[in-house]
Amino acid sequence: MLPQAVLLDLDGTLVDSESFHAEAIARYMATRGVDLDERERAFVIGHAWQEIHRELRVAERLGDDLAALQAGAHAAKEHLRAEGIDIRVLDGSRELVATLV
Repeated sequence: MLPQAVLLDLDGTLVDSESFHAEAIARYMATRGVDLDERERAFVIGHAWQEIHRELRVAERLGDDLAALQAGAHAAKEHLRAEGIDIRVLDGSRELVATLV
């Protein structure tokens, strides 16, 4: 018998969007002359925009406020998608969802 309802958190359960977001932020900052190191890239995963902006010292390094960082990362995501890079669906996710519908 199927359950009446299922609640799934997308990231880390069905997809890996955090790596995609981290790559977009890194690419945006690189276009502005700032290369993120591995520690900085890793920090992006699991943190809110405000924390990322502060930890990466975006205002100091780029002169960008939070909205500019978000806009730059969004544009970088569009470039990544144009290159065929997108959010990765985790193994077994499609099969799991198919059993529920």
